Amino acid sequence: MPHALSVVWRYERTLADYLRRRFARRPEGTLRADVIAASVVAALARDTEFHIYG
Repeated sequence: MPHALSVVWRYERTLADYLRRRFARRPEGTLRADVIAASVVAALARDTEFHIYG
């Protein structure tokens, strides 16, 4: 796994873990946390023109 990709993956997992704890008592809290984390990472990648694969 390229270094940049591993950093992005680690950031997404860390954010998702934090959000899972925050949303633990809500219905579908895990799904909500994963979707938010993936969306944030995607937005950051798009806004900074950070291209993982090339």
